[in-house]
Amino acid sequence: MNYQKYTLPNKTTILTVPMPHTEATMAMAMVHAGSRNEDPVEKGLAHFTEHMAFKGGKLFKKPKDVAIAVDGIGGDFNAFTAEEVTAYYIRAAKEHIKLSLDVLADLVIHPRFPSDELEKEKGVIVEEINMYEDMPRYKAEIKLGSLIYKNHPLGWNTAGEKQTVTAFDRQTLSRFHEKMYVGHNITVILAGAVNDQAVKEVEKRFKVLPTGQAESHQAPIEDQTKPAVHLTNKTSEQTHLAMGIRALNITDPRRYIYKVMSIILGGNMSSRLFLNIRERQGLSYYISASTQAFTDTGYLEVNAGVDNKRVLVAIESIMHELVKIRDKQVTKEELDRAKEFMIGRIKLSLEDSEQIARLLVSQHILENTIQTPEQMIAGIKAVTVNQIQKLTQEIFQAKNVNLSLVGPEQNRDKVLAILSAI
Repeated sequence: MNYQKYTLPNKTTILTVPMPHTEATMAMAMVHAGSRNEDPVEKGLAHFTEHMAFKGGKLFKKPKDVAIAVDGIGGDFNAFTAEEVTAYYIRAAKEHIKLSLDVLADLVIHPRFPSDELEKEKGVIVEEINMYEDMPRYKAEIKLGSLIYKNHPLGWNTAGEKQTVTAFDRQTLSRFHEKMYVGHNITVILAGAVNDQAVKEVEKRFKVLPTGQAESHQAPIEDQTKPAVHLTNKTSEQTHLAMGIRALNITDPRRYIYKVMSIILGGNMSSRLFLNIRERQGLSYYISASTQAFTDTGYLEVNAGVDNKRVLVAIESIMHELVKIRDKQVTKEELDRAKEFMIGRIKLSLEDSEQIARLLVSQHILENTIQTPEQMIAGIKAVTVNQIQKLTQEIFQAKNVNLSLVGPEQNRDKVLAILSAI
C-alpha cells in the first residue's frame, strides 16, 4: 500500500491513500480527543460535542441542511467517539470531493452548537444511556471498564452520565472544542480516488485551524494485587460476563504476539473458547476474546452470555482455558490457522476505503507511526509458539484478572475463589 503524508503549517496532518479501482473517495477527520480528555463533571462531553457537530455550522446552518447536502450526492456520513479519539467521515463519488470536504470541515471546524438543538440532544443522549442500561451485555462491558480503571476517565462510559449530560451548556461545548479541535490534534485522511487537487482542497479548508497544543493525558494507576469482581444484580434470562485481564498497550512491541494469541483463545468460531464453552458444553450463545488497547495501558477482554444456573461452571471453564494456553504451548496448527485468519482479514479490509482510513489514521494518532498492511502481515508471520507462551505466563496471573457480571445474584466469594485459582 502506498500512502503520502503532509503536514500543514498549523500542524494539521493530511494522509492520502490512492485506491485506483474505486470511483469514490472516503474523507475522514480524526481528532486526538475522546472521553479520556474529560473531567469528572464533563463525563460524556466528547461524545456530546460529536453529536452537536451535526446540528449546524457555518455553511450548513441546520441539521436538515447537512442531511440534504449529503443525500443529494448519494453520500454516506457519520461519526464516532471513543476513549482517545473522535472521528467524522463522509464517503461519496469522487466528483463530489469539494462538497464532501465542505461538509467535513463544517462538522469539525465550524459547529455552531445552537442552544435549541442542544437541549433536544440532551434528551437523545439520555435515551442512549438508558438503552445501554437495558442491554446487559453492554452494561457488563461498561462496568468492567470502571472496575479496571476505577476513577480514571478510561473507566467512564463514553456516553456520559445523565447528571453531567443534562448540565452541559453551549459554553461548555465551545470551550472543549476550542481546546481539543486544533491542528496538533487533527489528522485528515483521503482514501480511494485521490489526486493532488483533493489535497489542496483539504488544505484550503483546514489551514484555518489554530495550531493549539498537542493532546496530553494522565496515565491510570495500575496497582491491582488480586482479582476484582463487580456484580450487577438484574433479572434476566441469562448472565452476561465481561472479563478483563490487564495486558499490553497499543504500541507494545509484542502486540502481534498478543493479537495472535487472542485469536487462538477466542477470536473466531474455531477458537478454544468457542469450541469448548459453546460447542462442547453448551454454556453460552456468544463467547469471544478481544484486545482492548490504549496508548499507555490495555487488557484482554472475554465476553459471554451464559446460562444463569451454570455461571460458576462457565467462569471455571474460561479460567481453565487461560491456564491451559499459559501452561502448555499452542499447537503449530492453531498458530498457523490464527495467522492466516488475521492475514485474510487484513486483505479483506483493503477492499474497503473506510477500513483503510480507520487503520492508517488511528495508527498515526495513537501509535505515532504507520505500519502498512505488508508490514503488519510480516509481524504476524514472525510470531512463534514460544513467544505466545512467554507472554501468557506474564499476563495470565490472578493479580491481573477482573470480572463484571450482570444477571441474577451470584456468590461473590465463590466467584473470587475461581478467579484466584489461576
